[in-house]
Amino acid sequence: MGRRKGELTLLMEVASKWPWKVSAALVPISFIVLHLTAAAFDHTAAPANLADLGPVVIHQGIHWFAAFLQYILPVIFLAAAVVSFVSGWPVDMW
Repeated sequence: MGRRKGELTLLMEVASKWPWKVSAALVPISFIVLHLTAAAFDHTAAPANLADLGPVVIHQGIHWFAAFLQYILPVIFLAAAVVSFVSGWPVDMW
């Protein structure tokens, strides 16, 4: 039985099959969107009681997830663009 690949590895494989211009365009787009998302969910009000804790936890989870992925996804898309660009070169060029 084969080992299951992670989601980021699968994203890298799929993105490397796209034209390199698509992956290259997704580098700044993914950074900007995730950076704005992380900034929007950065400040949350302190919960007044235990019932108010749920939305705070959700906001902090979204903030952490976006803050982490704002650096990971652009690197994956950049690597996929390079792989797609290099694989599109003619073989006799080497």
